[in-house]
Amino acid sequence: MQTIQWDANRHALASEMDKEHRQSVQLIRQLAQASAGEERMRLEELCAYCEDHFAREMAWMQTYSLPLPEGHVRDHAAIMTRLMDLDEAMLRGRTGAAREACGELFAWFDQHFRTYDAALALCMSKGKPSAGPGIPAVG
Repeated sequence: MQTIQWDANRHALASEMDKEHRQSVQLIRQLAQASAGEERMRLEELCAYCEDHFAREMAWMQTYSLPLPEGHVRDHAAIMTRLMDLDEAMLRGRTGAAREACGELFAWFDQHFRTYDAALALCMSKGKPSAGPGIPAVG
């Protein structure tokens, strides 16, 4: 199974974002190592964390007027759909489905961190917060 080895040269973005990304990686590791009895609980923890994290990223996209955020938002929606599909599979009795998908989840997060989130971090580092979505800050 593929895992993410945290590499500050590849994954370091904005400090608050990095902290959250490290937590995402930790939650996937915990899911990968979960017993059959813990698996669904770990998947639900990951889902809840991702929902919260993606909401924070959406707020950052709006605050810093990220150009063309649609792809980033679609990428979040795609992984949330995948996580919900895994939860549904487990509800239908497919124990091990989420643990088996951890390599795929690590790969998705690694790619997402290095592309969409890197672009967001760059926008955050260069720009001033806007007065509102799409409204540039004055000053």
